[in-house]
Order: sequence, then C-alpha cells, then structure tokens
Amino acid sequence: MKTDWNEEQLVQEYADKHRGITDWRLGYKSVLELLRKVCGKTGLDYGCGSGKFARRLKEFGANVYALDTSQRAIDEAIRIGDVGIKYRHIKSGDLSSVPELDFATINFVLCCVQDNEEIAEILRKIYEKLPQEGILVVCEPHPDGVNHEFVSYRSTGKVPLKSGDKVRVELDGLSKKFCDCWRPKKETLELIAQAGFFVERVKEPLADPEEFFWKDEKTQVPYLIVKAVK
Repeated sequence: MKTDWNEEQLVQEYADKHRGITDWRLGYKSVLELLRKVCGKTGLDYGCGSGKFARRLKEFGANVYALDTSQRAIDEAIRIGDVGIKYRHIKSGDLSSVPELDFATINFVLCCVQDNEEIAEILRKIYEKLPQEGILVVCEPHPDGVNHEFVSYRSTGKVPLKSGDKVRVELDGLSKKFCDCWRPKKETLELIAQAGFFVERVKEPLADPEEFFWKDEKTQVPYLIVKAVK
C-alpha cells in the first residue's frame, strides 16, 4: 500500500498539527548545519510538502525552489504563505522548472518511494542541476529506529526487515497512520553514490540526555542525515 500524500486529511494535519520537535531539533537542524551558509544561494527543497523547511531556508536568505508530487501539499504550502518561494507541482524527478542550483535537500522523501530506480532518477536529476562542489543533503528516518518511540514519531514493523518492506508510521498530532518504505543505511548511501555524488559526511545525532522531554532519542538515533558533494 502506497501512502497517498494527496489525501486532504493527511496533508492538512501534517501542515497544521505536526509539531515535529524531533524533526526540527535533530533533523532539520543538522541539515542546515551541513548546508552551512545558504544566504544568497539558490536551493531546492525536493519533496517540500507543506513548505515547512522551504520557509526556513527562505528565512536564512536562500532563493528557494520547492517541489512536490502532491498538488494538495503545494496548495497547502501556498495557502500558508509562499513568501517568495517558487512552489511547483511536478511529476517524480521532473526538475525542468528549476535553474542551476547551489544546493539541494531531500527530507523524509526517499522513505515514501519504494522503487529504487525512481530514487536513482531523482538523484541523477538533482546531480545534473548542481555545479561542481554543489551540496545535496538527505534526511531520512533512521532504519534502526523502527519499533522505537520518539517524541515526534513512531514506526513499527516486523523484524528482520528487508529493503522495500512497509513500516507503519504515527506522527505526533496526526490522527491518521501511514506507511513508509524501509531500506538499510548501506543501500541509501549506495543510491546516493551511484548517482555520482561523493558522500562526504553522515550524521546520526542523538538528543541531549539532560533534556527531560526526550524519549528514545537519548539512546537511539532517529534520523540518518547525509551530506553529499558533486
């Protein structure tokens, strides 16, 4: 079963009710650190959803192109406020509306795609839009995080898992559960490298154990974050 990110309830709740504390504190924060300075640069948020991270990039001074295969998600992003962001509804991997980029991000997208060939095509298209030394940062749910309880999400699956298996996902604030596609860390890194990128750094951040509100984030890495360079 493929999750339909054109479904009104799912898109609306994700935009309005998902606080995403783990996302912001351990995921997006690390993405921004790996991108370093984005002010004045042209960047892509591929699979932008309702535009949460695209808006943050814009706040830091980037010229942002935000693409998604869900028309409903793009409509929601524009409803919230586009603040000069170039939102585009696209077919998977279609970057024809995007100019040459300085950097690109893919956050919580590969887990929505079961077909590795489709992922490979997306990565190849992004590679073509980047200059030499251009940066791609990918942030995904960590494959070892299945059956752990995080502040922002919980995914469950029958282990051992194999590539392409579905895991059930619950996000904070959402009444509806959905499915992600699981793949091992090694496979994700190989897909990025096979597109031509050099994998420069892998971050697997844990939460500060002194902060009382965290759950399994203190001992289990919730996200796999990869910096790749053309």
